Amino acid sequence: MQNPRVCGGALHGFLRRARSNTFASAARPAFNIPAGARLEEREKSLLQEFCRDGGVVALTGAGLSTESGIPDYRSPDGSYSKGHKPILHQQFVEDLWLRKRYWARSIVGYAWFDAAQPNSGHYALTTLTRKGFVDNIITQNVDGLHYKAGYRNAIELHGANRDVECLSCGFVEPRPAFQDRIERCNKTWIERYLPTDFDSSSIRADGDSHLENVDFADFDIPGCLRCTNGMMKPTVIFFGGSLKPAMKDASTEAVKKAKKMLVVGTSTQVFSVYRLCLLAKERDIPIGIINIGESRCESFAQFKVQAQAGRVLQELAQRLGC
Repeated sequence: MQNPRVCGGALHGFLRRARSNTFASAARPAFNIPAGARLEEREKSLLQEFCRDGGVVALTGAGLSTESGIPDYRSPDGSYSKGHKPILHQQFVEDLWLRKRYWARSIVGYAWFDAAQPNSGHYALTTLTRKGFVDNIITQNVDGLHYKAGYRNAIELHGANRDVECLSCGFVEPRPAFQDRIERCNKTWIERYLPTDFDSSSIRADGDSHLENVDFADFDIPGCLRCTNGMMKPTVIFFGGSLKPAMKDASTEAVKKAKKMLVVGTSTQVFSVYRLCLLAKERDIPIGIINIGESRCESFAQFKVQAQAGRVLQELAQRLGC
């Protein structure tokens, strides 16, 4: 997927950098990536034994994408530590000012997310699926990095940031094209309010970003290209929204078919994900965890590894001969 084309003008170098992969790997990361513990030899052998016979469903979360420069929510330097409150579904739908603020800040936030690249953990999971060790990947993440890493069949439980949809007629538009339309109809606003020097610490875990001293009153939100008046929304599940039935059913079936569950980079605090862990428990499906920090399901998991997910998954793939 191409990075969004951005408005011209000398002031906004950070938007132009979004066209290349250097944007998300800038010298100063968006936050301090959790280092985790050292991966012990015993843990390497435990993971190898756990996945050796295949039949694994991987359940991934924000902790897998931190090594790609995307902030998480709950780590010491994550979004919640900075007072970030993600927009709620009802707020987006009912409050025009909040909707304008969301789309205005997305000019910066989406450019950062779209420029992010998969890390060794995403690629390792793709390899593990191709070699038959992992049958399915269920992800909470909306960043599309499993897709970029070559795995096209991830069950994206909370949707994906790569498209937007009309809440009236259901028309779907690629997100980069919609971002183009936003930038074309807000050139004056962009020149007036967006910063000339991009501070990557403003990036938040949901693709939002923080902008100071900004008036959103004159910001314009493009409508639907098909029905003209429809409200456009990213194809993601905001907090307080409901899972799409197809995603909920697909994730449930993937767990039912699994022999084992590997939880990667998620605290499983959100019930849409925790319910899958409970389902695995009910069906006596063994659970292993790779996560820095607490996980809601760890009391009934077989083991937990608290090292960086990318490093662990890469080591696991190598040990399994991938």
